[in-house]
Amino acid sequence: MSWKEVFSCSGEDAWKDKFYVDGERAEVTNNEEGLVFASGPEQTEDCHSVLWTRAEFEGDLRITFEYERLDEMNRFVNILYFQAQTDAVSQYCGAISNWKDERSVAYMQTYYENMDLLHISYAAFGNQSDEPSDYIRIRRYPVLPDRDFDQMEVTPTYFDTDLFKPFETYAMEFIKTDEYLSLVIIGGGFHKSYEWDLSKIKPTGKGPIGIRHMHMRKSRYKNFKVYQRSS
Repeated sequence: MSWKEVFSCSGEDAWKDKFYVDGERAEVTNNEEGLVFASGPEQTEDCHSVLWTRAEFEGDLRITFEYERLDEMNRFVNILYFQAQTDAVSQYCGAISNWKDERSVAYMQTYYENMDLLHISYAAFGNQSDEPSDYIRIRRYPVLPDRDFDQMEVTPTYFDTDLFKPFETYAMEFIKTDEYLSLVIIGGGFHKSYEWDLSKIKPTGKGPIGIRHMHMRKSRYKNFKVYQRSS
């Protein structure tokens, strides 16, 4: 594939020029070491946060960035959202940026009930213990009358990756088409690849890219780039 770069944020840029944030207790800072994104410090609903690109993207995408986990708690998840749109039957209207004020508290339910997007969890752990058992999982939003939250999962889910250790830097590359999603992760002495078949689910449309941190999660992102397929 040939790719054209359409979005770039080194981490040193003034982040508000490229992103906006959902979640009233989020903290975002940036310097020459990258962009640090921290959700709220307590296990409460108002401590969920999402960082959205102001730009929207369509078609086949390649997304790359350097990721460093800055928390040491083996709970909760980070999520990358692909091409978010308002779902056709949502109570809200238009581009998701039109109703961002409704997401000052970034309830997870607001997203999976009202947005049409693809979600991938990474550096993800369970909610009940601090066992270092991580997973990588895909879901296709939204919930539907005949599809609950658990049924949104696109298999397989990959468990116990040995990745995403605190204070290790990982180079991450996502390639998403209508047919498949691939993820390559290099870091911590590993070079790992993951794939999912998307051919049996509805393709995503045009929309922004988002990064969700559940409560109490903190990470550094550097050289965040988005490419669209040029041929």
